[in-house]
Amino acid sequence: MDELQREELQELFRAVDSVRLMNAPGSKLALMTHGIMLGMREALELKKLKVEGITGNWYYEKDNEGNPKRQKSANQLMRKEGKSKEMELVAEGNVMGVRWTLEILGLTDNISKERIEFVKDYRRHQEEMIKSLFK
Repeated sequence: MDELQREELQELFRAVDSVRLMNAPGSKLALMTHGIMLGMREALELKKLKVEGITGNWYYEKDNEGNPKRQKSANQLMRKEGKSKEMELVAEGNVMGVRWTLEILGLTDNISKERIEFVKDYRRHQEEMIKSLFK
């Protein structure tokens, strides 16, 4: 993995996390983006790659006493929670996160339209927010 790929992964991860945080907990987009984040971490760790902010524990993954505690993977969540619409959204996001990560790493020939559209929508949203600050 080169530095450009590392930066692209980190920027995409931050964008996905930002979208997750802008949506109500439990909403379709919050669940799907959470799955994307889990998928990105899973893909990198399976390839034995470390990327700050993506692999390992995330800053908010803590137990009740404030000690670092990693949350369950999408597969572990599915086994624990069972099949539900919410878990299907997390699983769908997980698959997207794995695929997007492999695309960025150059391990697949395809570039998903979902990732391109996500990045375009996120940039458009950022630009709108910046413009609104100067009105």
